[in-house]
Amino acid sequence: MVTPAQAEAEIRALMAARVEAVRAKDAAALAAHQVAFCHGLHHVSGTTRDGRKIDMFWRATQGFQRIDGAWRVVHEHGSLPFDMKTGKVPFSLKP
Repeated sequence: MVTPAQAEAEIRALMAARVEAVRAKDAAALAAHQVAFCHGLHHVSGTTRDGRKIDMFWRATQGFQRIDGAWRVVHEHGSLPFDMKTGKVPFSLKP
């Protein structure tokens, strides 16, 4: 069984590799033996395959479980701010 400190180090390394194309700000990780959670402000920018430009931020939380010696994402939640009058997401918001 891994210690909480080992688990946190492994999760931070996994997240660093996983978010190569997505930048995470204020990322935090909490790990204890076989489960871990990460959360932070994510940012992605680029061009879609059909030529649309993307530049957006969102908050996300990932839940991990150590299965057969490897960390697996077992839950993920993303949250985008929205305009309460229109119900639409203003993708142009910046932190």
